[in-house]
Amino acid sequence: MLNTRQLAHVLSATALSSALVGCANQGFYRVTLEDGRTIEANGWPRLNETTGYYRVEDQAGQLRVFREQEVGSIVTLKPDQRR
Repeated sequence: MLNTRQLAHVLSATALSSALVGCANQGFYRVTLEDGRTIEANGWPRLNETTGYYRVEDQAGQLRVFREQEVGSIVTLKPDQRR
């Protein structure tokens, strides 16, 4: 059985791990549309299965919405690849 101090350490470690995993998902991505336009996104674009539209915040902080059929590719950007 864990004492109070051990439990506090376990909970702290769990919270830290969760925070790090959350940060890992907040990368930068380049979405290339079929017509050649590109969108550099903060975080992975989220697809609404009901409407068939992606929603993403671009690097300027603007919400961008586009149809699933418009997407040519989505790639992860390394820090030196960002504009």
